[in-house]
Amino acid sequence: MALIDAPERCVHVADRESDIYELFCLAQDLSTRFLVRVQTNRLATEPTGPEPKQGAHRVFAQLSAAPWVGCHCVKIGQNEIANLHVKFATIETLPPKGKRKRYAPASHLHPCS
Repeated sequence: MALIDAPERCVHVADRESDIYELFCLAQDLSTRFLVRVQTNRLATEPTGPEPKQGAHRVFAQLSAAPWVGCHCVKIGQNEIANLHVKFATIETLPPKGKRKRYAPASHLHPCS
């Protein structure tokens, strides 16, 4: 119950089924955070930089350009190990074309692993 008065400390964690633009906007309006595995290659504001990259106006291209920040080994079963490489980026995503009158661009932290 300690988080009720501190929404900025709340983090919603979800899988690809929660990659919904309205959910991102609602979380931002409530001052909460979220971590969602990306499913949709959304439109995004092009990053600033000296040389714009091909397709940089999409989330997947910006995530591809982000550096790897870590690697975790996960034991699966008795004899298998999976290596999980992690990267993330803060990306301003744009509303879907049919929803631009109702929603503004929103900054989101998009993880990619």
